[in-house]
Amino acid sequence: MKTQAVLELRKSINSIEGYKNNCANNNGNLPTGAQNFDKALFGGIALGKITELRPDAYLSELSMLGFAIALAGALLQKRAGDLVIVNDAYFTQEWGEIYAAGLQGFGILPHRILIINPQSREHFHSCMREAASTNGLGAVLGMVCAKNGFDLVSAQKLQFAASQGGAPCFLTSAYRAQGFCAAHLRLKISPRPSRLPDWAQNIAPAALAPLGAPRWGIDIEKSRQGSIGNFELEFSDETYNLCEPPVLANRSDELQIWPKTA
Repeated sequence: MKTQAVLELRKSINSIEGYKNNCANNNGNLPTGAQNFDKALFGGIALGKITELRPDAYLSELSMLGFAIALAGALLQKRAGDLVIVNDAYFTQEWGEIYAAGLQGFGILPHRILIINPQSREHFHSCMREAASTNGLGAVLGMVCAKNGFDLVSAQKLQFAASQGGAPCFLTSAYRAQGFCAAHLRLKISPRPSRLPDWAQNIAPAALAPLGAPRWGIDIEKSRQGSIGNFELEFSDETYNLCEPPVLANRSDELQIWPKTA
């Protein structure tokens, strides 16, 4: 009876602190919604670990940031707590400031977002460690340029802080920035052309077609728990989850004449 009371007390404390809150499986991973992608990662994005996102080119940095927000939005549907964004001045100068109200399209409400703008490399590293080690957060997103990168010692400190906080931590690295050596998972992001919605497949080419769901090419370059591979993922604004795009059959208007076989 006393043991049961202790277990219930520990469960209540973990719920209040937010440590591994709403974890979807026993491996400490949260699924993204894309089944094959989650299967390759043995269940999804690991909690309390650093996931590094890298672009395949300079112009892909904006696409990488979009995927990071979409990934955070998918996980925040399953976790309580807020999203802390540690913003590097480089990304603000290159691509503009983050508009919190615009993230509602990814399922992230503005009151769940805290944006920090550090002024130096030491300040950036300190903010990342403090945010990563804080219990009760939904996710942590750090955007780092080349001059504010992490060496071996600072990377190990950040990974240790993330293991203490238990929230998923994402680190978006600028193009040609030094890689995060202690990353549990490293993904290379590239943009892909969007697919038209099903209801707009037959729109005439001259007409103004609507925008399709955002799509990315994902290369798993490093994974300490799962396997490597290539994926194409979309973001669904209906479920606020990632998903694999459907494979369409040949829908040409021309008559298909198949050869007869004996």
